[in-house]
Amino acid sequence: YKSASSGFIRSKRDRVSGFGTLMQQTDITNYIGKKLKLSAVIKTDNVKDWAGLWVRIDGENAHNLWFDNMQDRPIKGTMSWKRFEINFDVPKEGATLNFGILLVGAGSVWINDVSIEKLSGKKREPIQDLSVSLDF
Repeated sequence: YKSASSGFIRSKRDRVSGFGTLMQQTDITNYIGKKLKLSAVIKTDNVKDWAGLWVRIDGENAHNLWFDNMQDRPIKGTMSWKRFEINFDVPKEGATLNFGILLVGAGSVWINDVSIEKLSGKKREPIQDLSVSLDF
């Protein structure tokens, strides 16, 4: 896809109970009180249960303040590259932003072109100071 590097998760068996995830974490304190959008391009192959882009904001001591893993709008089956996004507000207690891709059950999922934008009305501003690179 757009970048040479993609994140990738594949189940080892056809029947799997549980999930796998690929994630990153970054400091979010510079964006307290702001509305942000995390987006990524995702591709799937034979996802039996579901997959999803996910975001979690933690406070001090890894206390979970907000979470969305797309469970209510799951990605299933086989799909070519498609952009997904999650909008969220950073609460005043926010310390870290955790995000990634999730695979529940069997199948394969790829993630690419991850970005975070600050939203203000209809205006979108790319955020450059948060690490979202898959080049690791």
